Amino acid sequence: MLRSFVTWLDDYLADTGAAGVLQGALGILGFGALLGAVLGNDSIKAATIVAVSLVALGMFLLLAASRRYWRRRCAAVEDLFRCACLEVLSAGPYWRVVTWRQRMTVEGNGDTRSFIAIRVASDRDGLPFFRLKLGPGWNQPKRYRDKVIAKARVTEAAGHREVHAVERTWWREDGVLEVWAHFRRPLAFGDEVAVFVDVQWPGRCRPLTVDRLPDDFCVTVGPPMAELEYVVELPAGKTAYFDPIGFADDDERVALAVRPGADGRTEVRLTGRDLAEGQRVGMRLELK
Repeated sequence: MLRSFVTWLDDYLADTGAAGVLQGALGILGFGALLGAVLGNDSIKAATIVAVSLVALGMFLLLAASRRYWRRRCAAVEDLFRCACLEVLSAGPYWRVVTWRQRMTVEGNGDTRSFIAIRVASDRDGLPFFRLKLGPGWNQPKRYRDKVIAKARVTEAAGHREVHAVERTWWREDGVLEVWAHFRRPLAFGDEVAVFVDVQWPGRCRPLTVDRLPDDFCVTVGPPMAELEYVVELPAGKTAYFDPIGFADDDERVALAVRPGADGRTEVRLTGRDLAEGQRVGMRLELK
């Protein structure tokens, strides 16, 4: 009987949540108060308060255990779903990036905000999703990762009408954030869409701004990329030394330059075209 009651209570808590716990406790408390008023017995009132406290504590413990259980179940299902998506990617080709434009603003404490606009063309019929991988250049503690906010939306490449897509994010064990956009209607071969990603990343550039260490800002090309623009806005009043990563100074396809920004911040701007699959290009910055 006790096991049946606990099972029923667990199902009840899963449906009603904390509101159900509060309603039940208030109901018991109200009944005890009415009984104490009718009988005029202080011991009944005290016993009612103790009983309500014990019941509420037990309900909250069951509710917490139930939520932990369902979180684990959801995490397991998401892992299986991600593995299925990776299996689809292994069959390639899947998509190619026509243009990649990224602007990252770095604050003095190392916090960053990035706006990424990517134009993607499908290289297969029935392309169900697009994946983007982001990460800092250092082994960032989990307390920072828990505060990262990434939002994505998808529009038609030729216009501004939104494409129905579901956003998913996953953290890999190596600290890389994967942002997935799952299309409700898979893309046909040759279809193009624009993917916009807004990322707020606390402490991403802490080694650069706080520890005063060199920091890398790179893009690794998956399928061949036709056009790249990556702009890093330094903290107000700061300038930096910069070195190329993945290309030579005389490479006509890639260029790296420093210029003042519109709001007074110094901008380090990387541009590239016709980048090959697997190529990693970027810049190493160190504040002066």
